[in-house]
Amino acid sequence: LPLRVDLEGDTLIEEIDEKLYQISYEDGAYLLRLNLSPKLVTTLHFEALALEKPKLISSSGELLEGIEEMRWFSQITWSPLPDSLAEIISQISEENRYLCPYCGDYHSGDTTICPTGAVIFGGFPLGVPTLIKKLEGTWEYLPLSKVIAYPLELEDGSWIAIFRDGTISKFEGDRWLQKGKLKRGVNKLSGELFAILNTL
Repeated sequence: LPLRVDLEGDTLIEEIDEKLYQISYEDGAYLLRLNLSPKLVTTLHFEALALEKPKLISSSGELLEGIEEMRWFSQITWSPLPDSLAEIISQISEENRYLCPYCGDYHSGDTTICPTGAVIFGGFPLGVPTLIKKLEGTWEYLPLSKVIAYPLELEDGSWIAIFRDGTISKFEGDRWLQKGKLKRGVNKLSGELFAILNTL
């Protein structure tokens, strides 16, 4: 499961452009293909969740030997959800509806835009999933802007992964199986775990 990519050349590309790579899915496995000239890149840093060391293959089919790094990527940190949004998520978690702070009416849990035109989760990026979870009584959030995918353990002990494009994968047996995509709005993943897909 590909998680993050960094490239080093003359300068470090901190947030790799999606046009520079493609992800394909074949028989329960993911293939990350870089669309780069080797003259422009000296080092590739790749983070993945895998049962065995991922294979690195050149465009000519040559098997490349990588070096395992102890730590390159910084720790991913979740941020506290603002109190106003935490209250909305709490209501959705309990009743699948919430009292809108803009119009004063109740909206269904998947509503992200009030009929007045107000965007309920306006601080979250558009077109990119934002994860929300409750940890030790506090709601936290994580936009997936800087990752390819993010793995999550559900209440029943199973694992899913949410991709930056909204794709949902679930780990079953020894492979990842695609299970569709997030719908627009608030998606309940498990218990007090949600994914919000903000679109206009």
